[in-house]
Parts: sequence; structure tokens; C-alpha cells
Amino acid sequence: MFFKSHFISIADIIDSKFRSYQQIVKNPADKGELCEIFMKEFLLDALDDSFKIFRGGRIVNSTGNESKQMDIVLVGKRTIKLFGDKGIYPTESVFGCISITSTLTKQKLYDCCSEFKSIPKKDFHLHNYGCFSEKFVFQSINIWRTLLPYKVIFAYQGALEKTWIKDIYDFGRDEEIPYNVLPDLIIVNKLGFIEKIRAKDGVSAELQFFPFSKYPNYGLPFGKMLFNLNNANWEEFILQPQLEFYLNKDI
Repeated sequence: MFFKSHFISIADIIDSKFRSYQQIVKNPADKGELCEIFMKEFLLDALDDSFKIFRGGRIVNSTGNESKQMDIVLVGKRTIKLFGDKGIYPTESVFGCISITSTLTKQKLYDCCSEFKSIPKKDFHLHNYGCFSEKFVFQSINIWRTLLPYKVIFAYQGALEKTWIKDIYDFGRDEEIPYNVLPDLIIVNKLGFIEKIRAKDGVSAELQFFPFSKYPNYGLPFGKMLFNLNNANWEEFILQPQLEFYLNKDI
């Protein structure tokens, strides 16, 4: 099948880039920047028509709460471009965010989950300027609250264990929407991935572990990432951020 071969090739290419630079780049900051650049190149190639894709930055809400630093942020294509890389992005405009590490450890997993948990989801302002029914708009806002942004942890190498799932659940235990703060996809390239599988009620979810020792299609999570981000993009045609709640703060 074409897509299977395509995504396996992507995993191989990204791995090859990482391995080649790993030997010659010794500065951890430079290595971290290259890791982000490799992933951003992949996302731009696949989703540049759907999102503005930035490296670094923080997600903020209209009351001034802000997230921790994010590695890659995907915002709506039709959103006003106030900042580029290393900027701040209104929470209503963000559809995806990706945390990237060269080597995943359990501690690094905790750090990434903490980043996602810090994304402000209260005091948001979304509006629909179309002809959709009030019920449909309400359902769309609920999707935004419970499913977005789509959150990915990507590592070029490292460890990934099924036993870590219990610890991941703990990050959402005391949250208003527990499953929203958890990562949707955790990938260690060519090793395995953990995916958040949504229940039919649209709120609850289960984390499942897929080691590539049992599921040899190691390109699969790249397809899942693009599929879910592409689905998130369609919400921009229904809901728009009300940026006046941000801009009027300066008046």
C-alpha cells in the first residue's frame, strides 16, 4: 500500500537526519533546535495549507494565563498573524501542539505532560459567524473544550513502557476535563507509540500501548498524527476566536 510505505519512509528519513547530526552536534541546545526543525519540516510539507506552524512560544488566554513553553504550535490558517516563532498564541486559535525530545525518559514524559496540562482552557471566547444552528455551535464548542488542541510527544529515541500509562492518567486526575490535558499521541520513533483512544461519549478515553516489536508498521503514528490534525483543522471553518478580548486589553 502506498501510504504504509510513505509513512515508513518518513520515519526512516527523520531517523537518518537525527543520527547524522547526533555524531557532529555536541551542544544540547543546538541538538534540541535541530530536533524541532526536522519535525517542523515534516509538518510543513504535509499541513502547510491547513495551519500556520511555529517553533516555540506560549499559549495564552484573555485573562493573561499562559502555558509553559511549547516546542511546536499549530494555529488556524485564517488567524491574524501577530507573532511568528517564539511568540504567544491565543488559546482559541491553537489546534495542535507538539513536544519534541531527542531521548524520551520517564522524567521527560512528566515534563511534556506538565506542558500540556499548563495550556489554559478557561476564559475562552469563540464565535460562529455562519448559518449553523445554536445546537451545532454548542456541540462544536464542546469539541474544542474536550478534544483540542491535539497534543503529541515525539522522541527520536529512548524508552516507552506500558506501565507508564498509569502515571500519565495521574496528570488529569484533578482536572475539570481529565482527558483533555493528557497527550493524544506519544511516539518514540521506530520503537512504539501510546495513543489516546476516545470512547463513544466523546469525553472519556483509554491510553493504549503499541510496541513495534508486535506492530511492525513503524510509520503508522505519522499517519495518525496527520489524520487527527487535519480533522482538527475543520473546526476553524465553524468557530473563530474573538480576538477583541485580547486586543481590548491594551485600550
